[in-house]
Amino acid sequence: MQGIWTNDNLNALFLCADRDPNMNLLLTGDNLHRVQIRSYPTIGDDKPNTYKGHVDAVNGVKFAANSKIAFSIASQDKAVIQYNVKAKFDMFSSW
Repeated sequence: MQGIWTNDNLNALFLCADRDPNMNLLLTGDNLHRVQIRSYPTIGDDKPNTYKGHVDAVNGVKFAANSKIAFSIASQDKAVIQYNVKAKFDMFSSW
């Protein structure tokens, strides 16, 4: 996907992605235990907001149908983290 590999992400292996139903945001999970949210489409030097909460690679990310909640999962820690999606680039508050 164009634009997700920034200088901070050169060693990342993106394992999952989801676009919100309004097609404005992109949610990604990677092998570095991170969840990132960014504008969609991602072009240029658009810096993502990055969140850590899992102890291993993030295997799945998903927006809820209303685009106001997002989820991430990781297989080894067996955790599901729920995020409140807020205004653009004040993206998450995690529960």
